[in-house]
Amino acid sequence: MKTLTLKLDRVNLTDEQFYNLCLANPDRQLERNSTGDLIVIANLFNFETFCWSQHSAGSTNSY
Repeated sequence: MKTLTLKLDRVNLTDEQFYNLCLANPDRQLERNSTGDLIVIANLFNFETFCWSQHSAGSTNSY
């Protein structure tokens, strides 16, 4: 499982804003830790499938 942690100490994201962020991104697993950092948990299976499909389709983009 891969995660991305974003420091939000200067953003002051409220609980309601975080809730709305989660609602707006139902395909992402978002969490907050005890210090208020935003943690995005990557669904590695979907990411690997996406990269494989891009490669199979002959895409020249780097990810």
